[in-house]
Amino acid sequence: MAFACGELGLRLHDFYDMPWCEYLIMCFAHDRIQNDEWKKIRFISYHNLLGSPNIDTKKLPSLNKFVNGTDAKIKKASQEIKEQFSKEFEEYNRLIKNKK
Repeated sequence: MAFACGELGLRLHDFYDMPWCEYLIMCFAHDRIQNDEWKKIRFISYHNLLGSPNIDTKKLPSLNKFVNGTDAKIKKASQEIKEQFSKEFEEYNRLIKNKK
């Protein structure tokens, strides 16, 4: 409750009237915003290090590793996963049309 009223800025009666799933969505959004803010801070810190005369720039990690904590590139979904998603999405659409 302290997190809801403090960090999320909810009023107490809004928190009590809110469904659990909506509260979780707000918590995930708060975490995402906080992570974005930290990335901005790390980005600025990295460029401060580059401008420092006492730092050997050859020993610094890459910008991506410094900001995100990893050098790993984003992996794309395999064709098998894409096909499975398409089948499930088609089934979902068929179920929605049958309800109408």
